[in-house]
Amino acid sequence: MWDTRKQEVSAYMKHILLLFHIVFLSLCAVAETPQTNPLELFSSKQPHQDAISVMPAKQHTQTTVVAQESYRNTSAKDTNITAIKRTHPSHKPDPLAILRGEPQGDNSYSQEPSADAKDANDSLGSKIYHFFFGEGEENATQEENITLPSETNQTFPIIKLQGKKIIYLTFDDGPVSGTANLLDVLQKAHVKATMFMVGRQIDADPKLFHRAETIPDILVANHTYTHANGHYKQFYSHKQTVLDDIAKTQELIGEPHDLRLAGRNVWRLPGVQKNDKALGEEEVMIEVPVYDALEKEGYQIFGWDIEWRFDHRTHLPRYGAEELAYRVALRYTHHTTKKEKIIMLAHDYMFRDQNGSQKLSRFITIMKQRGWRFESIETY
Repeated sequence: MWDTRKQEVSAYMKHILLLFHIVFLSLCAVAETPQTNPLELFSSKQPHQDAISVMPAKQHTQTTVVAQESYRNTSAKDTNITAIKRTHPSHKPDPLAILRGEPQGDNSYSQEPSADAKDANDSLGSKIYHFFFGEGEENATQEENITLPSETNQTFPIIKLQGKKIIYLTFDDGPVSGTANLLDVLQKAHVKATMFMVGRQIDADPKLFHRAETIPDILVANHTYTHANGHYKQFYSHKQTVLDDIAKTQELIGEPHDLRLAGRNVWRLPGVQKNDKALGEEEVMIEVPVYDALEKEGYQIFGWDIEWRFDHRTHLPRYGAEELAYRVALRYTHHTTKKEKIIMLAHDYMFRDQNGSQKLSRFITIMKQRGWRFESIETY
C-alpha cells in the first residue's frame, strides 16, 4: 500500500514539474517575441480599417493614437494608445530629379513628410512623371477622431442633417494618370468640382489640363508648380521661392487666384484665417509670413475640412462610398470651417482604375439622393 502511495505522489509531482516546464517555455517565447509598436497598427504601409487618425508628432515626443473599437450595433468605444514616435529622416530626395539622373545633395529641399512617386509612364509619346504626395495624410489632426460603425457588417446609418448641405469636391496633384477617369465621372454626374493642379504636371500633360479647363462645371485652381518637391519645411522657409513657384503656375491657369498650398492645410479667406494644426510653433512662426504675403498678392488660400484617405501602397481609396458619406455627414455636424458647407479633399491618382472611379460615382449618387448640393470653391 505504501508503494502504491509513493507511486501516486511521484506521478503527481511529475505532472507539477511538467506544468512548470510548459509555463517556463511559454514565458521564454513571449520574451523573445518582438513587441509591436501600437503606431504600426495605424501606419500607411499596413492600413488598419478602424484607424481614424494619428496625431503628428515631433521627434522623440509622445503621440496619441485614437482607435475606434467597433461593434455590430454601430456604437463604438474610443481607445487611447500613447507611444513614442520618431519622425522620418529629414532628407527626402526629389523623385523626378532621380528619374532624370540629377544628383541629390544638401542643396535639395528637406522636410519630414514623405512624398511617394510613381514610375514614369509613357503618355502620348512623351514621358510624364506622376507624383503622389498625399498632403492630407501627413496633416491628420484630432478632428479626424470620429466614431464609425462596425467594419464587419458595412452598415452606415443615414444621419439626418439640417441646413443647405453644400459639398465642395476638390482634387489635388493633377493632371496625373487618374485625372481622365476623374473627369469622366464628374462629367457624367454633372456635378461641380475644383481641381487643384500642379504646374509641373500641367506642363507634362497640357492636353489633359486643357480638357479640364474647358468643362463648364470644373474650376482649375493653383496647387504650386513643384509641390515643394515634397520637402515642405525648407520650401516654406524661403518666402520669395514660394511666391515665384506659385506665380509660375498662376501664369499657366490664369484667373481666379484660388490656391491650395502643397502639404499644408492653411486657409486665408475673407473672415477665415487658419493655420495648419499639425505644425509646431516654430514652423508656424516661420511660415505664417509666407501665407500672409500670398494673401497680399491676391491669392485666396483654401484648406479642407475632411479628406478621402487612400492606401499608400495602391493609391486607391481606403474606404467606400457609404463610409465616406457617413464620415462627411458626421463632419458636417461639427468642425467645418463654414456653417452648412464642407470642403472635401481627394487626389486624382485615386481614380486610376475602375475601383476608385466606381466608388466616386457611387458617392456622388448617394449625396445627391440625400439632398446635398455640389459647388466649386468660387462660391465658397
